[in-house]
Amino acid sequence: MRKTMAVAMLLSGTMLSGAPLRGGMVGIAGASSEALRGVADAFVAAMRAGDARAAAAVFAEDGTDMPPGTGPVRGRAAIEAYYRGLFGACRFAAFDVTETESGISGDVGYLVGTSRAAVVPASGSGAPSREESGKFLVVFKRTANGWKAAYAIHNDDGPPSGRPTGSGR
Repeated sequence: MRKTMAVAMLLSGTMLSGAPLRGGMVGIAGASSEALRGVADAFVAAMRAGDARAAAAVFAEDGTDMPPGTGPVRGRAAIEAYYRGLFGACRFAAFDVTETESGISGDVGYLVGTSRAAVVPASGSGAPSREESGKFLVVFKRTANGWKAAYAIHNDDGPPSGRPTGSGR
């Protein structure tokens, strides 16, 4: 009981003082999400250019991308291969992201937002061009080479193919 009370008092004192506890969520003085936005800007540029290597470069070597319609893609090399395939099937006439929330605590950061894209299928596919909107969450980690995406998940606002809008489950 004494040990529990001592730990509770220590935690309360630390939280009240505003000091981070082992990189806790209290925050870091001078930390800015601007660096995370720079990584997002690099990804947007890669998507617009159809550059698979540049798209994968924003990820940590052991990063995981979780795109819609497929299982997780793990590791920078696999992520680059995924984007190479995507850019072989279509190009993005427009691609923009809007941040709705971001934060950094210690060596971890996150960006949440929405996306809009104009997708043009590869010539000869017969598929029509389309507009897409979606949302994303990216968890970053600070590495020796700056901030890198550790986990990214993104999906479309539209219903999954084959399922009508408003069908529930």
